[in-house]
Amino acid sequence: MLGLLLACSPSGTTSSEAPPHHGANDISEDVKRIESAGKLARNDPAQALRTCHAVSDITLQRECITSMAPHLARKAPDDAIAACASITPSEECFFRIAEAIRSPELCERAGQQEDNCRLHILSFNLKNWIFQNQSFELIAENADPQIREAGLEPSDPRPWIAIWRWALSQNAPLNREACTTVQNATSQEACFQSGRDLFHDRLNRARDQGHDLCHGPLPDTLSHTEDSELDTILEQRRATDLCDPSARRTAPSGPLPGSAQ
Repeated sequence: MLGLLLACSPSGTTSSEAPPHHGANDISEDVKRIESAGKLARNDPAQALRTCHAVSDITLQRECITSMAPHLARKAPDDAIAACASITPSEECFFRIAEAIRSPELCERAGQQEDNCRLHILSFNLKNWIFQNQSFELIAENADPQIREAGLEPSDPRPWIAIWRWALSQNAPLNREACTTVQNATSQEACFQSGRDLFHDRLNRARDQGHDLCHGPLPDTLSHTEDSELDTILEQRRATDLCDPSARRTAPSGPLPGSAQ
């Protein structure tokens, strides 16, 4: 966090008035306060925020409050909201506390990130109502109120993409045939797209983990039911990056984002 905060410190100004001068001692004290706030965040978030308010550099102070407010939101949401309201701009701060307490209402104050905020909250809750071996028909029936509760519309394909990615990742092998049971056209296309995206991401992960994806059988994590489109994707990827050692990146250490596995 400290590196991010320091990177955000202004190095100049475009206004006619120069900003207040902060000497090396001031910055050093601010750094100490920020580090202290970070140590307090989990057990005493209220004190952490008070420490942030003592930071003299306005940009560092804002970033400190933005980082500490989500910790306070879980214990004292009204105080966290007041802390975010005290800074400008405040959109990122409200985005973070909305995520922390799963509050789609606060997403309204996240500015341009409002839709992403709502999608994140929807995604956080998927594990509470989508389960392994659940029929896609039942998932589709239960989805509308969940989408609306997050402040989104069922006609928007984006929440459906998140829903079906999670549902498809629950089971192995990857089975997009289940998407054919979804009646709504928008939702069904989102289901097929989610399967394609998930397969691409699994290929990326296997590539980055050093698996041989050019010859012989694929790892079990890449197994899928009969699906000509996914077979075509595999062949196209083999002709580009999967067989190119220079394309390898650092593999994610945990589950793929948006996936159950």
